[in-house]
Amino acid sequence: RSESFYEEVRPGEHLVGGLRAAGDDASAVELVILDPEGNAVERQRCAPLCLFDFLAGKPGIYNATVRLATADAREVVASFALGRRLDLFARSEQLQEMGERARSIEAVMLDAQQQWMGHWVRQESDKRNLEILEVRLWMLGLLQLILLIAMQCFTTGKITGMLADREAQRPPEPKRYSPSPSHAMQASRSTGLRSRQGLR
Repeated sequence: RSESFYEEVRPGEHLVGGLRAAGDDASAVELVILDPEGNAVERQRCAPLCLFDFLAGKPGIYNATVRLATADAREVVASFALGRRLDLFARSEQLQEMGERARSIEAVMLDAQQQWMGHWVRQESDKRNLEILEVRLWMLGLLQLILLIAMQCFTTGKITGMLADREAQRPPEPKRYSPSPSHAMQASRSTGLRSRQGLR
């Protein structure tokens, strides 16, 4: 006496389940699971519980058969459960894919970082060049101011020297005789006296 259960499985899935038997001949209950090619992947006897957990290596329909291993076994009540295990751990293919994605993201981030560093270096270089240019322009303006002041002083000194030389080379003017007021009065008096004597 036997009873069979069927489950279609994809490769890489975990099949889990168990069989519990109750009765005097519970140990006579046997569980056999066959893959799609008819090879036995699980074979257990319940005493009174058996559990299984295996990775399906081939796609297709798996056959789980519950049967009595001995012919003289009396009636036994059995409960069978079959399902897929929730794989909480990443498989090697998933880990490899995640590693490739992480490497690609790392390469993109490294490229972006290098571009940002290059932009920052260029910006700092341009800023430094602008500061140097500003200092040079300021020094050039200061030098022009100094040269302008020096030329102004030189021109003023030159003009002053030329005027002084011209004044030194000019011949002295002759002194003009200007009688004083007392001398003029004496001359007028003498003239008046002479006129009077002539009249006499």
